[in-house]
Amino acid sequence: MLMVPEYDSRYHITDEAAGRYRTYTEKLHAYGIYDYTDYYSNMLQCILFAKGVHLDDEKLKYTEKELCPSAILLGAAPPHSGNTLIRHSLAGHPQIVMIQEVGYFNNNLYSICIRLAEVDTENILEAFWKLYGQEAGEDTISEYFSDKRRFDWKMENLLRFRDRVTSQELFVIFHLAYEFMHGREISDLTNIVIYWEPHQWDRELVGEWSHWLGDEKVKGFLIRTVRNAYMRTGSGIRTEFDAGKRWESLVGSMGTDDWRQEKRKIYENWKERVIRFEDLKRYPRKELTELCEWLGIIYDDILLRTTRHGQTAYYRNLEGESTGFGLEPIYKQYEEYFSAFDRMRLCLLDGAFQKKWGYPYISCLEFSRRELEEMFRKEFRWEKLPQMENDGNKAGIWHRQERFRLLLWQARFMEITNFNLEKNENQEGERDDKIL
Repeated sequence: MLMVPEYDSRYHITDEAAGRYRTYTEKLHAYGIYDYTDYYSNMLQCILFAKGVHLDDEKLKYTEKELCPSAILLGAAPPHSGNTLIRHSLAGHPQIVMIQEVGYFNNNLYSICIRLAEVDTENILEAFWKLYGQEAGEDTISEYFSDKRRFDWKMENLLRFRDRVTSQELFVIFHLAYEFMHGREISDLTNIVIYWEPHQWDRELVGEWSHWLGDEKVKGFLIRTVRNAYMRTGSGIRTEFDAGKRWESLVGSMGTDDWRQEKRKIYENWKERVIRFEDLKRYPRKELTELCEWLGIIYDDILLRTTRHGQTAYYRNLEGESTGFGLEPIYKQYEEYFSAFDRMRLCLLDGAFQKKWGYPYISCLEFSRRELEEMFRKEFRWEKLPQMENDGNKAGIWHRQERFRLLLWQARFMEITNFNLEKNENQEGERDDKIL
């Protein structure tokens, strides 16, 4: 038997690795104290590394009462499943705080906060703007910071007289300064919930941030949404066409990889809730009332309006603008992209997901492997559209087949092992066969 010794990599490294670290450290010093643009440039590795070596696992994450919110709500709604609807609905609630502009600042708060927490408080604001300009571009500042002077004033006042702030407290400070910039003064966090949805990140990774923000003094919540597979996929294809994207991104929007969800772990004291997109659209008052009860905040009818800084917020797509809780998205079958046969195949690809959440479902075990191969070698209706004329290349076809092969393997695995197929215990009612 070959025996390989295992060393603790935190303390035992080779001379070669030590040399690389020394060179890297010298490079940072040469850049200057505020330049962190090369520090944890790979954000996925940053998350895993931070969790693995407890970079942010401080004994006291929220050291001062005035910087300790009542609760934090993480949004992990998948693309085209109501993430914008939830954001615009929660935006107007008087007990909810959030960064309403989706962009570099909101999406990268983790990276920003853990880096700036290493800087003396008197230099944090200067370091932030330098970091922002280098990574997002100074030309975007005015787009996301409508009153930079007001934001800076609040940041300076929140940081003043503090020798040090934790990365978690910086997370809170940024939210308070942002809200102040838009005319909202929050002096008491006792009944405040901070909602954070790192919008462009893989939704399966969002739960990892609960380990960063989680603390026994702060109630933690994670909210997800689900949506009928072929309606979600149809919305995704429409968006991808609007953005001029082709094969890879279109095929990548098919299938949920729902089997991975069993692997995720959130902070031990956090709670998780899943809302069906269709239920949120059809019964908004009921769903949002239950959500408020779950969060421990008072229900407010403002939730029935989609807003952004108090003004009506619109969801824009190829078909124009929509707002509120219109029902068209839950009945639209996207026949311009899918035939009835196409929709059946999508139900096969997402079999476990569809069954678990009460959507139309077909088991892949009803067909032989040969039959499945014949079914999925046929083109989808969207592949015959004019936008795809130049994309019928061998590489694109291979990419599509590899994606389908993987999803069908997963679907068959879950069917045979009965893995993750049971209906969620929080899901009430029978399957709604009207949502075709």
